[in-house]
Amino acid sequence: MSTGFSGLTTAVTGMHNNQKALEVTGHNISNLNTKGYTRQQAILATANSRYIVNNWVELGSKVQEIRQIRNSFLDGIYRREQMPSDTGKRGTTA
Repeated sequence: MSTGFSGLTTAVTGMHNNQKALEVTGHNISNLNTKGYTRQQAILATANSRYIVNNWVELGSKVQEIRQIRNSFLDGIYRREQMPSDTGKRGTTA
């Protein structure tokens, strides 16, 4: 790869990764009212750089991960409410 195309590579990876982030946002919006759905977030990071023709050339960005955003307090409440109650089973003999 020549250094003349490094700007183009940076632009292409930036557009590709922002498209992925928009897809994640659209996924969040479409599942807004879905019970138990957890919001997601695309994490972008700097792509690896290369040493080309006596220069370090940055190669744009990359999607590092897509992670779920959870609130542990609310998650605990939700899980306790979803667990079947075993209060009626105690003290009974089979």
